[in-house]
Amino acid sequence: MRGRTRIGWLATALLLAAFVLRVIDVERRPLHFDEGINVTMGHRSPTDILRITRETFDNDPPGHRMALGVWMALAGPSALSIRIFSVFFSVLAVAGLYRILRTLRLPRAPSLIAATLLAISPYAIDYAQQAKGYAMGAGLAMLSWWAWIVLFAPRAPHRRRAFLAYVVVTALALTTHYYMLFLLPTQWLWALGARFDMVRRLVRRSRADAICIGWGLAAQVLAGLPIGAWILLMLDSLMRSTARSSTKFQPPALFDALRRILTEMSAGQFMAEAPALLCALLVTMLALIGARRLWRLREGTTPARGAFWFGAAFVVPLAGAMIIQQRVTFFFPRFLLFALPSLFALLAGNAIALKRAAGVFPNAQRWAPLALTAGVFLAGNLIFYSAPIDSQNDFRPLVAAMRPYIQHGDAALGTYIWMEGMFDSYAPETVTKLEWVDETYSPETVDELLAPVAQEHTRIWSLNFRRNPDAPDTLSVVWLKRNAAYAWRHTAGATTVLLFDTRFLAGVRDAPPATASATFNGSIRLNYSPIDTTVRSGDTVADQLTWTALQPQTEYVQIYVHLVGPSGQLVAQADGDAVNGLAPNTTWTPAHPVADRNAMLIPYALPPGRYELIIGLYHPSDGSRLHTETGADGVPLAMITVSR
Repeated sequence: MRGRTRIGWLATALLLAAFVLRVIDVERRPLHFDEGINVTMGHRSPTDILRITRETFDNDPPGHRMALGVWMALAGPSALSIRIFSVFFSVLAVAGLYRILRTLRLPRAPSLIAATLLAISPYAIDYAQQAKGYAMGAGLAMLSWWAWIVLFAPRAPHRRRAFLAYVVVTALALTTHYYMLFLLPTQWLWALGARFDMVRRLVRRSRADAICIGWGLAAQVLAGLPIGAWILLMLDSLMRSTARSSTKFQPPALFDALRRILTEMSAGQFMAEAPALLCALLVTMLALIGARRLWRLREGTTPARGAFWFGAAFVVPLAGAMIIQQRVTFFFPRFLLFALPSLFALLAGNAIALKRAAGVFPNAQRWAPLALTAGVFLAGNLIFYSAPIDSQNDFRPLVAAMRPYIQHGDAALGTYIWMEGMFDSYAPETVTKLEWVDETYSPETVDELLAPVAQEHTRIWSLNFRRNPDAPDTLSVVWLKRNAAYAWRHTAGATTVLLFDTRFLAGVRDAPPATASATFNGSIRLNYSPIDTTVRSGDTVADQLTWTALQPQTEYVQIYVHLVGPSGQLVAQADGDAVNGLAPNTTWTPAHPVADRNAMLIPYALPPGRYELIIGLYHPSDGSRLHTETGADGVPLAMITVSR
């Protein structure tokens, strides 16, 4: 009894340690694109999830996204919250592995060791700190295994409960990822090996065996219905994605595929290639030795090989993944995270003493390999926790820069759907402020799709990830530059955001006729309407301008707009060409007016006071300014009172 109590305390401490390892610095890394997609999808209805999945060819099953949506409704969408959801299932996998191995009558010490290896695995910890479906799939897979083992017990008093539990948890597990389908054949491998003693018992099976087989087949058919229905709904999209993937990625050599999977599962993603390969070789060798010990394990005079077949089941998804990669080349080792506990069950076989050891260190042959494995995992964790973050793809600086300026009624055009999820997580208050617009345009449809958005919203944010917003093929930005006023620009990492003011939308909301004019160097005339307005920091001030070349423009000049404070200090500025950069002065035709919309974003937390907006022209080559007929080098475009 005392031994059981000690093991119970050790198991509790292990689960606590697993939780702590998974929540240490859980928010250090930025949200990944997939996490942003999951947050976006989690806020959607099942109908919207299906529609968006078809439109974007992001064909992941909806199980994790829908479950995450329920969780976010309860706990919120912050990065900590959505990752704690994965932490829970990762810790559940640790507890489930121990319970499974004990149900299979593996001794307490090896069972505890297997769970310990899973608790400290850098690979498991890595994906426990990501709001993706892999940790959820691994945790549910352990529950599925436990229900499956109970279902196949020779005398199962709770078979109906196990049947129901298996159908529910397996159905949800299968809807977290397509590779989870390998869970079904792995469980039959265990059943054939551990329960039916392979072919011999199948040929001469008893009535009880036939009943177990019937229960198992029925349970898996029912559990597979939801993912089967999803595959049918998405069949066309899946086929197209598969074809596109096969042309984008080359099929890997089988050895390279095996090396990649075992390397990441052993050492994680961040260890250097050479030591990671050594770790993979060590883990593979110890797994084979442990498998041999599990095979020879006996209870009295009877073989007890349930744990062996549970561990050996790891081969099924491993081999299946390597074969499928020859056809569907889009693959990552994380797809097999649910099979990791089986590998660790094999490693735990090294702790089994098949005969009394002798010598100076009698237990060295049992504990030294496991201590070495634990050392490898701990080294992998040190590398994981200290790995530099991906600053180029870190969305947090951009959200921090935009957050104070986002106002109710703003619209946002995102390059990708995950951007909405990033804002929902890092700045949840923007959920009710921003209306996100799918950016799927062609040259023929861009006006049809953007014109209503610009008419309904006076401010539009354009987010451009890994693309040049000034490139002529960036259709949405080009349309906005032609029809609205460019007010602000900010770049953080690989993303550039532009803010447009549509107050004087071309052909829809024209400005009043110009009431003032100025001529620069006798060659360029500016017509404008002076403004006197009161705003708050974060607002935009816009005006309609008209530039007219009075003679051919042979010298290139740029427009500057300066916001000057009460004491004459420069607090904001914007330089560029007319029509938001699309119409340099050298393209102007004499006597043909150029309509230009100008806007300025009032900086956040600008002290209250009276500010002046000044516009003028200058030579970018030397900074010299053009002067008006009165000798001024700029004209006051607006007087702005900034209030609290």
